[in-house]
Amino acid sequence: MEKIMKCVLSILLIWFVANLNILAASTNNQAVINNSGPQKNTASPQKSSKVRKQERKEMVQKMREQLRVFRKTAGSGASKGVCVLISIFLPFIGVLVYENSITTNFWISLILWFLLFFPGFIYALLVIFDVI
Repeated sequence: MEKIMKCVLSILLIWFVANLNILAASTNNQAVINNSGPQKNTASPQKSSKVRKQERKEMVQKMREQLRVFRKTAGSGASKGVCVLISIFLPFIGVLVYENSITTNFWISLILWFLLFFPGFIYALLVIFDVI
């Protein structure tokens, strides 16, 4: 629960900072427009919406990247040794304990375990030791 709260707080912080930057940029643009006298804004509304969409896409990409980094650095509650011991008996459960959530690595390990035990075990070890 603590890791989820840290993740949510970091995403909210990133969103807040991004909105402050956008707000500051729009305030600076307003100040430039107001100080320049009766000149009209030459930028079309379509360009500004495209810029906003592009900024949103960039922010989403940054948040996703930071979330990936957070997930990798946060690790799991269990040590690698415990995950390896669990993986000896049920490899997909070892992957689940290591990653703290059901991911594609979990499903691949489960499918390999259904096909044959040994490939599932090898794949679980590769995931636990961060080779994959």
